[in-house]
Amino acid sequence: TQIQAAYGTAGEVRVFYEYGDMPIKNFSQGTWSGIEKLKGENLAKTIVKGHSACYNCPIGCWRYVEFNGVKGRAPEYEAVASLGSNLLIDDPYIIAKAVNLCNRYGIDVISLGVTISWAIECYEKGLLTKEDTGGIELKWGDGETLLKLIELVKDRKGFGKILAEGTRIASKIIGKGSEKY
Repeated sequence: TQIQAAYGTAGEVRVFYEYGDMPIKNFSQGTWSGIEKLKGENLAKTIVKGHSACYNCPIGCWRYVEFNGVKGRAPEYEAVASLGSNLLIDDPYIIAKAVNLCNRYGIDVISLGVTISWAIECYEKGLLTKEDTGGIELKWGDGETLLKLIELVKDRKGFGKILAEGTRIASKIIGKGSEKY
């Protein structure tokens, strides 16, 4: 509770990383240097502008951001894990913008992050091509592509239509052994 009160649920990033329980690169790595930028302590120094709490909650783990037109809830542990370390994106500003878009559009950040990491790994293994993705090159650590994919998922356009289905159905659509990833 002290960690959550001090840094929100993103404060747990440090603990889960030390336990070896952070998803990194579609759960294929155990360590990653980018994690330092995603720890709650760093988010508090960079993107967090304040905090709040649920009614009568003594912890007050809610954090919020406000920068460059992005205003809303700060990334919580789940968003940092799925849209950050799982995709090898270490930019807190990109993750906060992605969370803001997902919240605005009603997209689950955990499902989206896991589905995009599946797609990147399939692309890396040659199971997906630029032709499949509508010309988008999928690569680890690419925050701008994450933001572009969120828009495509929201609109269910192009490759976003497949990603919007989640990993189970998307892997059936793609086939080629993609369900392995």
